[in-house]
Amino acid sequence: MKKIPIYLFFGFLPLVLITTGCSTPRATFTQDSFSNNSPYQQHVAVPASRACAAAERTLLGDGYSLDNTAKTGSVKGRKAYLTGSGRSSFLEMSVVCLPDATGSTIYANGLISQYDLKKSANAASVGVSVLGSISMPIGQSVDSMVKVSDETIRDRVFYKNFFSAIETVLQDPLLEAASAPAPIKLAPVQAPPPSQCQCQCQCQNRVRRPSNLRLRNRPR
Repeated sequence: MKKIPIYLFFGFLPLVLITTGCSTPRATFTQDSFSNNSPYQQHVAVPASRACAAAERTLLGDGYSLDNTAKTGSVKGRKAYLTGSGRSSFLEMSVVCLPDATGSTIYANGLISQYDLKKSANAASVGVSVLGSISMPIGQSVDSMVKVSDETIRDRVFYKNFFSAIETVLQDPLLEAASAPAPIKLAPVQAPPPSQCQCQCQCQNRVRRPSNLRLRNRPR
């Protein structure tokens, strides 16, 4: 058996280490840059309430179902998809509208979740006097959804289309009229009823006037 020269061993060792280092997967969080040109935000020159109203109309117009439990200033929508392999996917959109000095900023985040269909057999209980109850399968199955993965959508074109749709809705004059505050109706001001003192004074004046007239008409 031939021995491998020692210089060949130390010559291949750096190559093996370099190959091993290159095959190490890159950490996922290193893709987050927190840069100013983030695709998840868009500034609009309207109040935050009107921006969220436009986001709601945009999601509803694209077939999303809205979550009524969302807090004020935020919108949540969900849309379901079905792939050819029977796997279900759900796209959840979370939108937050925050006011700023020149209008408001819309922050959007899309999360896609995938589910697999899992079947589990049912079991029926058979009562036996001595042994108690015995669980036996009866051949039926129950379908349940099992979450497989979650992933945040990073596609810039996806968010660009979403914010462009919001801008289109904001240009609709009907939305502007619906978002305008209702005019305040003021009730007519009525004069207060006369007080008791004023009534007494008026009555006394009415009683005194005839006496003065009698003195003036008295013959001299």
